[in-house]
Amino acid sequence: MKKMMTAVIGILAISSVCLAGANKALWENLEDLKKGQKLQVVQMSAIAMEGEFTSVSNDEIVITVKKKPMAFKRSDVRRVAVLKSRGNRIAAGVLIGAGAGLVGVAASGGDSVYGALVALPIFAGGGAGVGAAISAKSVIYERP
Repeated sequence: MKKMMTAVIGILAISSVCLAGANKALWENLEDLKKGQKLQVVQMSAIAMEGEFTSVSNDEIVITVKKKPMAFKRSDVRRVAVLKSRGNRIAAGVLIGAGAGLVGVAASGGDSVYGALVALPIFAGGGAGVGAAISAKSVIYERP
């Protein structure tokens, strides 16, 4: 019993370390960004600007908005988030939904072609909707 409890505690400890996200209060997280990545910078005044990452220093972050570089002082930045492509999530949702539809048709006997013709678009459309609804940004810096 002791060995089992030790194993369970060890697994929980390892999984909590693996699942722990990066500390979003660290400005240094911005150093991992790649030039050209789509970002959203939210200022302390709650004004959000979207553009492409240009550079970062200890004092400011620079993004390009409509071909014009815009610098934001570190003290004026509330949050920085990486914007993700919605198309990839929708495509993954369509594939997962269609796969679920195929599994459903196969589980029901799989003899009905009409059942498949009805089920696949419904499941694929539902998967696309779920993919589109998933958050399109990942916060990498948030002022404490």
